[in-house]
Amino acid sequence: MANLKQKYIRMGKFAPEDILPHITDKKSELEFDGLRVWMNSDRYRLFKAKGMTCVICGLTGLFFALERQQNLTDKSTPCNRFHFNLYGYDKDGNEIMLTKDHIIPKSKGGKNSIDNYQPMCAVCNEEKGDKIS
Repeated sequence: MANLKQKYIRMGKFAPEDILPHITDKKSELEFDGLRVWMNSDRYRLFKAKGMTCVICGLTGLFFALERQQNLTDKSTPCNRFHFNLYGYDKDGNEIMLTKDHIIPKSKGGKNSIDNYQPMCAVCNEEKGDKIS
């Protein structure tokens, strides 16, 4: 299995009840710990609409971490902005990120829509690959 751990700079941890009410369909930015964060991503809307539990293994997201990728210098690119990642813990106490999975993969004609998304932990998502679930 590939290494799922990415390098992130973490600025804080937040309870789901502190983040979920701010998630919106409209372009929206809020300030958390002095950092501006877009609150209208499909991933956030998925967690708000369909829950924060992996549909395969049942791992549940317990906290949002305010993070950005490490070693990126261009702050204007979306991938370098701070954003929230949702994490839970596996049976060994390791943090596992919850992700947005395409039920019908894009490579097989699946659309980017809430109806085609499901919450899945990073481990299960990697194992699923481009299979239809």
